[in-house]
Amino acid sequence: MSSADVPNSADDAVIAQFLLEKYGSLLGRQALAEVLRFPTPEAFDRHLQRGHLDLPVVKFQGRRGVYVLATDVARYLVRSSRSGEAATA
Repeated sequence: MSSADVPNSADDAVIAQFLLEKYGSLLGRQALAEVLRFPTPEAFDRHLQRGHLDLPVVKFQGRRGVYVLATDVARYLVRSSRSGEAATA
């Protein structure tokens, strides 16, 4: 794990650990839709395409779809809750 992957708060660490145990280090669109409470993976896709999610996505050459590191999802959730925004707003 690089220093960029290390959660920067206790809240980040707890959430990241949960996500790592349940989903692994990379979350795909199905897992992201579930964690971020979208009704469907397609709804997540639309939100992401419109630029409404400030998440650093990972794309693999020759593979469809996007992935996000569990630690980045944890940071996003903590940041959203602290700013009073809904994660899907």
